[in-house]
Amino acid sequence: MRYNLSREGYKVVEASDGEAALERGHDEPDKVRAKLELGAAGGRVLFAFDYDPGSAGELQPMATTLLRQCAARKLRIVCIALWPLGGNLARETIDTVIRQDFPQMREGVDYVNLGYQAGNEGVLKMVLTDFMRAFPVDARGQSSADLPILQGVHTVKDFPLLLNVSVGYPGSRSAEHTSELQSP
Repeated sequence: MRYNLSREGYKVVEASDGEAALERGHDEPDKVRAKLELGAAGGRVLFAFDYDPGSAGELQPMATTLLRQCAARKLRIVCIALWPLGGNLARETIDTVIRQDFPQMREGVDYVNLGYQAGNEGVLKMVLTDFMRAFPVDARGQSSADLPILQGVHTVKDFPLLLNVSVGYPGSRSAEHTSELQSP
């Protein structure tokens, strides 16, 4: 299942239990929350940070909330970016959420930031057939093939959940036009 979370369609809503939900229409927040809750501990999520600092005022609260919910549910988080500054925003969000609130999570095992990869739809098409070729190293320069979190990942379809916090192209709009990009 894929959720494109963009400023055009979703907003963060604070719930009474202290968690945030995403609001769009009537059932979208429940769908996102249900999918996160169904994620088995240790399951992987691909989390795309496809925006820049100019859009962070609108999108960063959503990204922070989603990352926190993924970490709280013990999902293994793989961050990517198709926007040049998206990798930096992923790093900042990881620093704010995971390193401060979930210090037991280990980089490369429980989460990783693969950073920015140029190529727009080319990257999206490549992850359909060879994820490691699309993201050969993480943001620290370590080989993706050597990271425990990516063991068994061959294509994007090996991720049960794809989250894309996006302002537009490239990002969720690109994914909409890459029709094969659907998780199982």
